[in-house]
Amino acid sequence: MDRPCTVPMLFLRDPRDIEIILRSEIRNVKKSFPYYILGQLMGDGLTILEGNKWEVHRKLLDPAFHLKFLENSVKIFARESEILIQKLEKEIGQQSFDVKTYFNRVIVNIVTKDVTILDEEGVNECIEKLQQAHKLFMLRAMSPWLYPDFIYWRTSNGRKSKEIIEFSKKLAQDISNCKREKLAREKKSRTANVEGELLGKKKMPTFLDLLLNATDYGVQLSEKDINNEIRTFIVAAFDTVNVTLCWLMQVLGNHLEIQDKVYEEIENVLHGSNRLITMKDLNEMNYLERVIKEVQRLHSSPVPLLSRTITKDLEIGGHTVPEGMIINIPTCQVHKNPEIYQNPEKFDPDRFLPESESNYQYAYIPFSAGPRSCIGKKFAMLEMKTLLSYIIRNYKIYSLREKLTPITEIVLGSKE
Repeated sequence: MDRPCTVPMLFLRDPRDIEIILRSEIRNVKKSFPYYILGQLMGDGLTILEGNKWEVHRKLLDPAFHLKFLENSVKIFARESEILIQKLEKEIGQQSFDVKTYFNRVIVNIVTKDVTILDEEGVNECIEKLQQAHKLFMLRAMSPWLYPDFIYWRTSNGRKSKEIIEFSKKLAQDISNCKREKLAREKKSRTANVEGELLGKKKMPTFLDLLLNATDYGVQLSEKDINNEIRTFIVAAFDTVNVTLCWLMQVLGNHLEIQDKVYEEIENVLHGSNRLITMKDLNEMNYLERVIKEVQRLHSSPVPLLSRTITKDLEIGGHTVPEGMIINIPTCQVHKNPEIYQNPEKFDPDRFLPESESNYQYAYIPFSAGPRSCIGKKFAMLEMKTLLSYIIRNYKIYSLREKLTPITEIVLGSKE
């Protein structure tokens, strides 16, 4: 794979040029070197795969993020949100506390909910390893002299990375083994048959169901393929939601008038009830969704840099870009392009009103865009809306800092 220090790069921020790259046929572009580093840490799952193998995996896993699956997921989000609210009670009266530690735990609990394999100590270790992985990825990505594997694996950070990789492989294997045992018990008790009917009702396959029963869908997956997809799902889900929620708390704590509007919307949807939130409720929380989108535009794009290597000459902006060129799309700059966003540094959720949102096609790409956009973007949005709606209807948020210092890891986070 070509190293970026030896290949010319082109940076794009014009949405028309970005569309050419992100909508290109899969055979015309491939992921660039940083994804190779990332793949070592998170496995060669959907985020990393190329060509026909990516198409097969994407088609297999798409049903795990369809409406019925998401409705079941919202129930899990709601139950975990209730637990989070109870845990936050001990912070009442404190001058300040770090909410990130709470989000870390609830997100790990959600992504491993289909199987129960982690005790309290296991959750803590998982969080620690994920956080270490972020830092190690960026340290290597920003150090070209560490790109060759034969050098990197001999460094102290390389040895730490190997420990994290082995941990993630074992975790994925434990998850798949536990799920297999669960499926075997279901089959034995005859509560679920091979067609997936549960007590006369159709059972929606989960992410793990699809992976472990891939042959039922005409797909052959190796044990390594299965575990890589599990590793990818855990890392991607942890990064996206955790960082965005932290930025949301900071922004809402500084914009109390916007927080009040979110609270009013939640109360109008739920009519003051304390019942579990449903998919229907979340779909009616339009202002909350606009707030989340604006936070991701301004502060916490889940993917701060998209990078592709083109495999054939392409016409971009009236110029021929040669095969082999690395194309970088810095989403943070794209999201603050003054030619697209009026007063781009201002926090304004109404940018994403329905009548305005169409103006941002390929200028708003927090989950990428085109055929390789994030498969779990709706899952992530519903998870964030659920967790935030529970927090806001139970607590008032205040931030001690007007601004945070952004840092780039796998996603765009903050130093504080």
